Formats: sequence, C-alpha cells, structure tokens
Amino acid sequence: MNHFFSALMGASGVVNSTPDPVSPDIYDYSLRLNASNLATNSFYFFRPYRTANYSAVVNDKDFFFLYSRDHDSGNPPPGGLYWGKGNNLDLSDFEEGGLILDGNQAETPILLQLGNTLFLYYHTDTSETGNNGKQQTRLVTSPGGNLLHLNTWTDEGRPLGIVGTNDHTGYFHPYQRTNDIIGTHITKGGLPQPWETSISTDGGYTYTRHEVIDVITGTETGYFAQLSDGQYFEKYNQWWWIGTIHPEADSAIFDADKKLILAKASKLGGTLTQQAILNGGAENLRHSVRVWDDSNIAQIYVTNPKTSLYHAKYDLRNLQQYI
Repeated sequence: MNHFFSALMGASGVVNSTPDPVSPDIYDYSLRLNASNLATNSFYFFRPYRTANYSAVVNDKDFFFLYSRDHDSGNPPPGGLYWGKGNNLDLSDFEEGGLILDGNQAETPILLQLGNTLFLYYHTDTSETGNNGKQQTRLVTSPGGNLLHLNTWTDEGRPLGIVGTNDHTGYFHPYQRTNDIIGTHITKGGLPQPWETSISTDGGYTYTRHEVIDVITGTETGYFAQLSDGQYFEKYNQWWWIGTIHPEADSAIFDADKKLILAKASKLGGTLTQQAILNGGAENLRHSVRVWDDSNIAQIYVTNPKTSLYHAKYDLRNLQQYI
C-alpha cells in the first residue's frame, strides 16, 4: 500500500509549549482525525515518535505515528499496522504513510531502534500458526532505510515465548534501560487483566518473565490500571504513570467507561498509587500517552469512539504538588 492522505485540522503544536499559569488538568482537547477520512476504519494504540531518535526511519517530517485497527472492528478485515507523519503532535498536518503489515488481526504496534535495527512489536490473534491457539506478542525487525511500509521486515517469532498458562501475551510495551529492556504485557484475556513485566538481556529478541504487577490495589475502587498505552516515566526524582483505568467488571457495557489518571509508580514497571483523575473524570474508550524526558508536556491521544481521535496535553509541572 502506498497511499497518502492529508488530514488538516486545527492549529500547530509544539513539543515544549506550556501554558502559564499551569493548567491543572489536560488542555487543548480537540477532535483531530476521523477514520472515515483515512484508510483505517478505527484507531487503536496510537503513538507518536520523534524522527530524530530513529536514524533507520526514512521520514521527511519531525514526527511519525504508529497505530493499528482494533482487531474486533469488523469490516474491512480487522487488524493491520499503519504509520503516518507530521510536524505537529496535535495532528494538524497529519499525513497517512501506509500499511506496514496485516494478517492474523495484527494490532498494537510499538517501535524501538536498538543499534541500527528497528524492532517492531505487536500482537496477533489465536488463528496465527505458531501461536499455540493464543494471542501472542510478535516481533519483526528491519535495517530500515526506506519508508516504514516499504521496509523489508524479518520475522523474529514470539519474543515473550509460549507459556502454557498464558492465554494472551499482547499489549506489550517495552522500555529501554542501560543494560536491558523491560516490558509490560498481559498474561490472560478477560477482566480484570493480569499484568507482568518481562526482561530482555539479548538486545530485544527474547524476554524472560520477571514480576507480576498489582494493577488493582492502588487505583480507584472497582478499577484496574490498563498499562498498555499509558506510560511510565521519571520526573522530579520520582517514577510516575499516566494512563487508563478500566472497570473490573467483565461486561461490554463498560467498553467506554474508562478514565485517565495520574499515578505515582514504585519503579519502572512497578505498582501504582493513584494521585489524580484527569480530563475532569470524563469516561472515554482509550487514552494513549507519550512523555519525553526533555519535555514538560505529556501528549494525550483519546479515542471515543474508535473512529475518532482526539489530542490533548498535560502540563507535567503539576507533578510537583504530589511530591
């Protein structure tokens, strides 16, 4: 697929633009993209990346974005990993890039560059040969050198391994550290989701189970933290997490009853202690969060419903009141 579509909405955005005085909640919340105008039929796991941090990625804009269809979204065939690009994080100049890969309801892409190699993690459904009848995290790698959808990708298998008691290892979110890579992921389907960390010491190809994460105790009663598209980050000598909490009840009526919170974290990949409910407590479908170490702004992307993508910001100077 080599399809480009420019969706122009709203005003420009800057990484470190902060309001004064500090806004106590998210701000500049606005609808930015509608899936009906794009090649996708839904938005899932939307995440921005700085082009300057990825020398193997060919992109003529300051940022690129990875996202997928939700694999339960119906027609056209569900799943598929996509990318787009733009100079503004608020998506005011967003352009579609293309379809990187699909098949077996592929979803939830997340990209690392380790050395000169691109590592693209995602997960597929129970139908894929080699998945042992489960949803499993998958990995493909590439030396890059071309547009993301035109790169040659090598199948590296299932980096989390096949564990008999785990019926779903998806929603993997890796974080690169000095001597290893740690990632969060679920281990079973259904609600509330059980979460664990796994660690790689071979450069991102294989991971070993590390710790179970308590995602219930420190959050609002009746909810659990959905670690997948939130983010752990360190600021003011404290670990934090901003992301989605989800009702514990396993019922479709709660599909859009999720809230955005700020929490302290015991460590990277550690337990959470909720500090504040953001977005005025509004209930939405999903919240994707991106924080860079050199920025005072968290970028928030909200889907509600799956066909609509909103953008907002959160001023991280607010964290000082919780120290």
